[in-house]
Amino acid sequence: MTGTANDNFTYIAESQAGKATQANAAFDAIDARLDSTLAVDLSAGDGAASLAQLQRAWAIAANGAAVARTLTLDPFVGGRWIANNGTAVVTVAIGSTSMALPPGEAALYEGDGTTNGLALLIGPLAPGAATETTLAGTTAGTVKWTMPNQGAYSKKFVAWLTGYENTSGTPQTISFPTAFRQTPVFTANTDPEASASTTTLTLPDNMTGTLTGIIIVEGP
Repeated sequence: MTGTANDNFTYIAESQAGKATQANAAFDAIDARLDSTLAVDLSAGDGAASLAQLQRAWAIAANGAAVARTLTLDPFVGGRWIANNGTAVVTVAIGSTSMALPPGEAALYEGDGTTNGLALLIGPLAPGAATETTLAGTTAGTVKWTMPNQGAYSKKFVAWLTGYENTSGTPQTISFPTAFRQTPVFTANTDPEASASTTTLTLPDNMTGTLTGIIIVEGP
């Protein structure tokens, strides 16, 4: 008897007995696919996830990797989020295709069901600063900032100035919680005198008036 293309739920034949049992099993599998997380322990060695396990989970928690580990997946169809909850890199692999997932980060992967079919759709992403931080201007106003994305390959820093002014002659600086790999770029900048390095945002000094606006810095 044939079944569904992606998760292989067996079709119910018109004349078969036990229709309710088979239908309920499929309902349970669909429920798990939508809401269950598969935990894989990598504390003692590499790990794997079978097709049957992948068909019953929307996400995989790779736990306990204190040294570099490999998480091998059976070929599957569709998307799965994988989170590396350890402190070392986890290599996600299907067949000969592999991708590094840094510690503390998550990514969305897509399988096409083939032997080596694995693609990266989103990420890797890391949680950023949970709360905003406030810097008081030396003369007036404030700068509030956060770094909502601190991923290994994508970072974003956001600051908003409210009546900010510094006439001290010494620029104020903000250290990025996570350093950029290369000098970031300004994707929004109300203050043309501000500058950024891989580690620091430098605000202007000797200002002649207050400034209100936003600064957004992005890069790898």
